[in-house]
Amino acid sequence: MTKLSRKNPSERYEELVEKYKEIHAQGPGYFNGKSLLKYVPQVHQKLIAHECKTLLDYGAGKGLLYTDQCATVQPLLSGGKVMTRPLQELWNLTSHRCYDPAYEEHSTKPKGKFDAVISIDVLEHVNEDDLEWVLNEIFSYSNKMVFLNVACFKAAKHFKDGENVHISVFNPEWWYVLVSDIMKSYPDITTYLLCEKIGHQSDYVIRGGE
Repeated sequence: MTKLSRKNPSERYEELVEKYKEIHAQGPGYFNGKSLLKYVPQVHQKLIAHECKTLLDYGAGKGLLYTDQCATVQPLLSGGKVMTRPLQELWNLTSHRCYDPAYEEHSTKPKGKFDAVISIDVLEHVNEDDLEWVLNEIFSYSNKMVFLNVACFKAAKHFKDGENVHISVFNPEWWYVLVSDIMKSYPDITTYLLCEKIGHQSDYVIRGGE
């Protein structure tokens, strides 16, 4: 059996990309990237700690927080601050890139390396058989740091056929083992893995090569 990869993803992966495209087409409020909002201060701290100036948001959706429309995504950052500037300004980045295979504007595969790669509420949308190559791709883009957030519960959203949009739902320990195993090949990268269950969050710091 041929090993799955970017050049050879599973048929299920390609099917899901098409299904996510259908949701994107429903309007600007769908998969707009607002799930990143509550992690903005946390990510900012990590970017400062690792002296990151370039960033890739892998699975960014519509990437609304990187646009002048960021203030329309409502609420507040922790500490009661309203987000009035795009993330690249707030985080003092010299360059940034949004990538999402299901959103045409961001569907071109990134080139080069970035100091940091973040992937928020993405991996649970990926078919289990494709997770290994997707994670390897994420790590391959990073020079310093990766920040991952994974939801370990079913979503409120469903595809039009009734299937839940969270495809790979596993407990935090399962995700920790998977990420730790893959990171053995990336000795220079530090990963922050946040696994969320309803009412609980498990935080892990994983250093490459361990």
